Order: sequence, then structure tokens, then C-alpha cells
Amino acid sequence: MQNIRAQNIAATGTLTVGGPNSSTRLWSIVVNTGAASAVATVYDGTAASGRKIATIDASASKSLNYGGAICKDGVTLVLSGGNADVTVNAG
Repeated sequence: MQNIRAQNIAATGTLTVGGPNSSTRLWSIVVNTGAASAVATVYDGTAASGRKIATIDASASKSLNYGGAICKDGVTLVLSGGNADVTVNAG
């Protein structure tokens, strides 16, 4: 059974789930509470220098399903432009 972890970020900054060679599965990203001008950029890797997966407008609540996409080197989400509340479900 897959071990899914919910990780939350509620201020501008960086959130990382998994690590190098972890084959982390990305299940969903939920913008719980949006913030004007907020953007969430998602990468396959442990830093914002990995392969970009998505750029998400985080100015309003939404749920995005990634269906367990495999991220070879973990998942990093960088929240910028505003203090949105975002949850990453991965494992």
C-alpha cells in the first residue's frame, strides 16, 4: 500500500516531499485558501532547479489531481507572490 503524506505550506517559501531517487508519487495539490498574485511552481526534484511539472495560479481555491505521477527525485513546491494555503499529497 502506498504511503501518502499530506504536507502543507501557508506562506511564501519552499516545501519538499521525498528525496533523490525516491520515485515519489504525486497524487494531488490542493489550494485550500488562495491569495492574490500567489503562484505555486512544482518541480520533480529536491530544489527549484529540477524538471518543472506545473505552474499553478494559487489565487483561488482549487484541487488538482496528478493521479500518482512518478517524480523520480521527490516533489518540490515553491509558493511565491502571496501567502496562499496549499497542501501537497505525495508519497
